Amino acid sequence: MSFQFSLQKAMDICKQNKDEARRQYEVAEEEFKMVATTLYYLLKEKEQVEQQFEFAQDEKQTIAQLISTKVYLQGLGKQVANQQQQTNESRENMEQKKRKLHECVRSYKQYERLKEKQLRNAQEEERRTEQKLMDELSTTHYMRLRVK
Repeated sequence: MSFQFSLQKAMDICKQNKDEARRQYEVAEEEFKMVATTLYYLLKEKEQVEQQFEFAQDEKQTIAQLISTKVYLQGLGKQVANQQQQTNESRENMEQKKRKLHECVRSYKQYERLKEKQLRNAQEEERRTEQKLMDELSTTHYMRLRVK
């Protein structure tokens, strides 16, 4: 007797959804890492330019050089703000994909548990049927020996 899980097609679809959700999460995670790394380097560059600006103020620099550095710092500040917004959006996207993945994993595990339970029940039923058949054979054999 072969066990046939009644919800196998639904389980297969759920597995496909889980695999797709995992791929989407991995893509979102990589995107977040790239955006966050870009933010890190922008912040690092801004910090270095600020240090150079502080040092340049102590040194004899022309006003044009100081203004140029200040304008560059303001531009970096805007880039940092934009990159922070992109990083936050990317993080939220990644978290959304992660929640979706956890939901799919949970759903798939429910199907797995249901399949295991049905398999155990089918095996138990088969064992009971075999035991009943063996009992009938034993009884028949005993009756034949007794009748002789």
